[in-house]
Amino acid sequence: MSPVMLVAGLIAAAAVLLIFWGLFGARRDDVQARLERYASAGGAGGEKSEEKRQEAQSFLEQLAGSRALTDLNKIVEKRDFGANLARELARADLALKPSEFLAIRFGAILGVPAIVFLLGATILPRRPIYTTWFAFTQGGRATIPQTGTSVSEGTIIQASNGSFQVCTQGGTTAGGGGGNLSEPAFATSWGATTSDGSAIWKSLGLALPTGSAFFVATTGGTTGAQHVIPPFNNNLNATTSDGSVVWTNIGSGSIPIGGTPGNVIGGSYFASDRGQWSVQHLICRARARLRYASRAVTTSFDTSFARGIGLTLRKSVTLHDPRLPGGIVLGKITGVEMSADQGVFTTRVTMQSALGKATEVVEVPGEPTYVADGYVTDGYQQRTGHVVLLPVASDVGYSPLVPIADEDGVRFPLDKNMIVVSEGFIGSTLEEQETAVKSAFRSMANAAQITQQPPTSFDQSIYQQTQAQLASANSVPYQLQQHPRYYELELKPLNGNGAFNHVYHLKCTTLALPKMIDLGA
Repeated sequence: MSPVMLVAGLIAAAAVLLIFWGLFGARRDDVQARLERYASAGGAGGEKSEEKRQEAQSFLEQLAGSRALTDLNKIVEKRDFGANLARELARADLALKPSEFLAIRFGAILGVPAIVFLLGATILPRRPIYTTWFAFTQGGRATIPQTGTSVSEGTIIQASNGSFQVCTQGGTTAGGGGGNLSEPAFATSWGATTSDGSAIWKSLGLALPTGSAFFVATTGGTTGAQHVIPPFNNNLNATTSDGSVVWTNIGSGSIPIGGTPGNVIGGSYFASDRGQWSVQHLICRARARLRYASRAVTTSFDTSFARGIGLTLRKSVTLHDPRLPGGIVLGKITGVEMSADQGVFTTRVTMQSALGKATEVVEVPGEPTYVADGYVTDGYQQRTGHVVLLPVASDVGYSPLVPIADEDGVRFPLDKNMIVVSEGFIGSTLEEQETAVKSAFRSMANAAQITQQPPTSFDQSIYQQTQAQLASANSVPYQLQQHPRYYELELKPLNGNGAFNHVYHLKCTTLALPKMIDLGA
């Protein structure tokens, strides 16, 4: 890595750390210190310490309390989304204003690409399209006499020894000699060249990029020869030289559904672990909304200022009072208000309680529908009536989604097994054609012998010409026409294979709400 890029990366990382420290650390300490000062008995000492704190106030603290940022925060909070965002931040116990939270989000959106740009170019090497040497030269080898195959620069083939070769000098192949156009002895080590007629091949080694790893240029420069793919190392943090450029592996390039960009191997997203996490996330979001809407009873009470310091909207509280139904109520804190009046400091707490039945949700194994239990692992087994609980909560369950097969078996890069429905030769056999062609050769030879014999009379000349014409009629085209043989290939149609989209109906149990207050007591 060049020194300039290293310094730029360290500066960017330090800036991000300082921002988060200033917003999450210094600000929280400031709020906590001021609350504790009011809750303590030493008022005079607190004022002196406050003066010292203001003198030692850091730049980030001054920025957080600046007039411009304060005015921006007031504008945001006046909007509906700003008020909702402020409430959500308070529930998450984050000492951030809406404007600060939005600034961090925009900073992350713009800052991460900027850091990547400073560090260097990022690539995802994908697997190129190639064919085998045998298939590439089949046309020339099938002619009589055999001819070489024209090849252009950048063509990639796979040799019979498993190595991949790229053409770096276009031309016409010639094979391994002997006039039979056999495959050359291709080199397997990366960078080695092989001459093939007027064409030159360069070995790419025994493996091509798979598109499964990202690489960042940690040393700038100029890449290697055109069309020559470097031997990328798929191990994390491994480096690959490419001319004067050095690429460093920075992690996996896999996609959630399975596979890599350009090579999607997953038939359904919901069959993957990440797909299950997405389903559980959606259930948790719906669960949070239902629990919020279920808090039908609001209770408020006063407590000491010292106890109120530690209360946040992420906490619950239990209140014991003989005037309450059942003498007790449990609720989620929805508001904390601290006040001071004539030297008396108090905290007013507002909480909301759900009117649930305190029922319990249990898991149901269901009935196997794929195979008998124990024959395959749980990841392959399918069940009806199967109910599982959320990993983070036991008050709601759901039936795991069964992936709907919308895979047509066609995935790029294609191979023969994916697209060929049927194939075969129809008509005469090769032996029958061979016999017919040999018969035509004998007739042609007989006609040539007849025409070479000098006639002794006019009648003999007419006879020889007639016999030569009859022999010539039994030609190779005539015999091939009489004994046809053709290749029939049926390919899988790509039109109307299906909609490739399905609607999944997620079945969940009834949400079991807790009985936070017993109004019937």
